[in-house]
Amino acid sequence: MSHQELIQRLMKTFVLELREHVGTLNENLLALEKATTDAQAQTLINSLFRAAHSLKGAARSVELIPLEALSHHIEELFVALRNGQLRPSPALTQLLFCAVDAIEQTSVPLEAGDSLPENSFVELCESLAQALSEPVTAQAPWASQAADAGAPQAAAEQRALSPPAASAAPSGIADSIPAAKAATAAVPDTAPPEPDASGAGTRVQVSAAQLDRILTRSSEFRIACLRYEERAKTLEPLIAGMRAHLQLGATSSAQHLRSADALVQQLDELAVDFRADAQGMRAASLPLDAELQQLRLVPFRQVCEGLQRVVRDLAVQSGKQVELLTGGEELEIDRSLVSVLRQAVLQLVRNAVSHGLETADRRREAGKPARGRLRVQARLEGTGVIVSVEDDGQGLDSSAIRASASRLGIAIPEDERAHETLVFMPGISSVAAANAVSGRGVGLDVVKTAIERARGTVTVQSQRHHSTCFVLSVPLSLSTLQVLLIRLGTHAYALEITRVEQMLKVAIADLVSIRGQQRVLVGSASLPVLDLKTLLGIGQQDLRTENDSLHLVIVRSGGADTPLALAVDDVLGIEDILLKPLGPRLAKVPYVHGVTLDRHGCPVPVLNLRELIGDYLGGSIQNPAGLTIGISAAQKKHRLLVVDDSATTRLLEENILRDAGFEVLSAVDGAQAWQMLNQHSVDLVVSDVQMPGMDGIELTTAIRASIQHQELAVILLTARDSEEDRLNGMNAGADAYLVKSAFELDALIQTIQRLLM
Repeated sequence: MSHQELIQRLMKTFVLELREHVGTLNENLLALEKATTDAQAQTLINSLFRAAHSLKGAARSVELIPLEALSHHIEELFVALRNGQLRPSPALTQLLFCAVDAIEQTSVPLEAGDSLPENSFVELCESLAQALSEPVTAQAPWASQAADAGAPQAAAEQRALSPPAASAAPSGIADSIPAAKAATAAVPDTAPPEPDASGAGTRVQVSAAQLDRILTRSSEFRIACLRYEERAKTLEPLIAGMRAHLQLGATSSAQHLRSADALVQQLDELAVDFRADAQGMRAASLPLDAELQQLRLVPFRQVCEGLQRVVRDLAVQSGKQVELLTGGEELEIDRSLVSVLRQAVLQLVRNAVSHGLETADRRREAGKPARGRLRVQARLEGTGVIVSVEDDGQGLDSSAIRASASRLGIAIPEDERAHETLVFMPGISSVAAANAVSGRGVGLDVVKTAIERARGTVTVQSQRHHSTCFVLSVPLSLSTLQVLLIRLGTHAYALEITRVEQMLKVAIADLVSIRGQQRVLVGSASLPVLDLKTLLGIGQQDLRTENDSLHLVIVRSGGADTPLALAVDDVLGIEDILLKPLGPRLAKVPYVHGVTLDRHGCPVPVLNLRELIGDYLGGSIQNPAGLTIGISAAQKKHRLLVVDDSATTRLLEENILRDAGFEVLSAVDGAQAWQMLNQHSVDLVVSDVQMPGMDGIELTTAIRASIQHQELAVILLTARDSEEDRLNGMNAGADAYLVKSAFELDALIQTIQRLLM
């Protein structure tokens, strides 16, 4: 191996080490700004010195002379700070941050195999050398604070956060360091690329213990495979013997039977061995799979890396005091989520500091602490990760959001609670003027796009003048997920389990038709029944068969206020799968996330329910006749509810209606009838008027006032025959008013059939 080849090989390791040192430098510089005692400061400076010193040695090893020189100047500054030869200041801190940004920026060309120009960092090194030559004229801020315990904390905070002087970074330095400008650069006005669940190109650090476990599992799996090969070799002579025996025959019938029995016995023994080996392979593969999955997990801390620095720089730029708190940093998430969540959280944090949190003066006027608080928190919930970004600032300005939406011609929701969701629309902004950080109306649209591409959701809750909280919900992994397998026709499909609330098998007779659409009663809610095959455009549910039941999957989408019931041909079970992308040729297939393989190796599409239901609710998918489940009148018995306090009258009406082909339930008064309506699916109510407790008029009024039952047909059948009683019944909402003394059997049946048409 040549010397240059050795350097190139070492360079990959060096880039990883460089990033670790940059993280240490950023973290400790931020902490140094907030140090309040000499002991704290000295500990941090020692850590900073060690990082700079190690980086200098590593740069020398790979012959990066410009980077070695820059690290040396940084190291000298920390030595001077540690020995008291140099005083800390906001200007010096800002200069050190610029230097760290310059170091971080070198990782990009170095990783690509490019070299650094010899004159790199010349001006920056001169600025660091100039800072080193400044005389000591004052105590360090932390020493001053320790000596003067009575100094106001707000004043100390203001000194730490005050913008650096013009001499903080010499002219041209910031322009030559792209990373130094990253904290205040505008977010691109385009949505981020779709997350790569495979993590291709990402380097993974693996512990030796994990490698040992994986090697052990791999060895066990290899041995099981070898046993399978041996079994296959054993089969070959048996098959050859069977073939010869069949072709040549045996010398006698008895010998033929003995030979056949021997072959069968050997095959039985081999089948037992195969089953044992299959169990062994499964036992070896499951732990191996678990270990490999564990390798993909990283702490949520990686999402938060760099946030403290971003918040610090934005606070300095805007003259605000901001404290960033993080929680759940040790929570392990799939590494495929890191880039998605980091981009979204970064945008939300920038928005919060830019125009969510107020200046110190405005916060004091509002009775708040001068320092604003921003919290990023992660937690596990069910089969997903919940990330919240909350600030105690001024909240969302609903009037400004509505005005922005109106200017763009976007319809304003009638529900005021939905106005806040307008902030996720493209072009919507709640600030009057744009700056380098926000106000262009693209930030939250970018967040929503990124999270939805990761099969997640984003919501917001805001209290004007008090707080704003954005909640991101994403699955535990983008590459693996738990699905419900269903059958549509002869093909299997998969639904992401996080969208599924319930699976039901209901009698077709329990479906009710309301405004031309079939609905099913689930608990106390009446849910629309949608034919999934019709939604996908692959056929239509056929219920005109001998079957009298229907498989329903109750799902909820982010855009639906209530769940929906999807009719499917069969429910096959729940499985954990590895999601495979469709590839470029099939990337535009609608309503499909990707595919997985079933145990027979056949592809199974994984449906995108959020997109599918969103298009249906938005009207992009029309409501054809096949979407409402087609059940012929001959197949379904309509269910009637008879309500009368007289047992004799009630029994008479029940018998009459059953003989006419109806299914009949009965109740003794309005209160019991109302309870039964909330427990059973009913097509029509036949009720007496005068009953103890809740009478027929009150029952009819309650039915018409109920969203769930307001379309239910009601016939009042009573002995009260005055015009006033008739008007009272019709005004209450009855569809028909029949007098018991005058009605005929045919009239009642005809009225019921007319109302059920």
